[in-house]
Amino acid sequence: MKRKNLISGLVLVCLPCVPIVLRAQETAIPLARPIQERYEPNRLPVSGGSLVAVLGAGGSDIPVGANQPKVYIPASLSGKLCLTIASRDGAYSATAEYGVTQSTSKVYALTFHSNYSQFRSIKVKDLASLAEVKDDCSSAPSATRTILPVVWFGSTPDFPIHLLLLANQYDARVSASGANAPSVQCADINGVGLTAVFDEECFIPAPWKQFMKDPIEIDIINDLAVHQPPIRILVSVP
Repeated sequence: MKRKNLISGLVLVCLPCVPIVLRAQETAIPLARPIQERYEPNRLPVSGGSLVAVLGAGGSDIPVGANQPKVYIPASLSGKLCLTIASRDGAYSATAEYGVTQSTSKVYALTFHSNYSQFRSIKVKDLASLAEVKDDCSSAPSATRTILPVVWFGSTPDFPIHLLLLANQYDARVSASGANAPSVQCADINGVGLTAVFDEECFIPAPWKQFMKDPIEIDIINDLAVHQPPIRILVSVP
């Protein structure tokens, strides 16, 4: 029987990236309201709900420093961009909100300046980031969630995709949509403690790109072979 803990499901997405350079005139999208953040070492991650996020890639052992998050925003999207950030150990967390009014599909920087010096020391590989487009950031997640991959070091999201999730180390599988669509089995991450915010990992290869115009589905199965409600996400990539 696999180990279980009391923390709710947390899903993260990690995308290796291809470097780009933002032009000097491209300013960051401003905050719609002040950042809400906390830093509390040795505290368990807050339970409740499933969270989809993107770990920064490219220089994964490098601290975040003064870098700002960047996302690819398709011109077809509008509404609120809801950013959630959490450190792997659950000590740091933050939320921020931005208006999505861009008319050009490209990578945009998001204004984000933490008041905690500890945040700047967190390595990219230990930082989970979620950018989700919703009508209202305070509303519950929709049945299918639109996710914008987040990067921290002047990069643009690309395949392969590395999904990380907190599944209480139950079995998990990710499936694409459509006839003859592929699926991948997730694997346990060994050596994680009660404060870790993910314990399963899934690798989605580049050939999946043709299926990513439709939502992908994450299925978690407990030790009694009971399927939890699937998590459906539409990952918006260039």
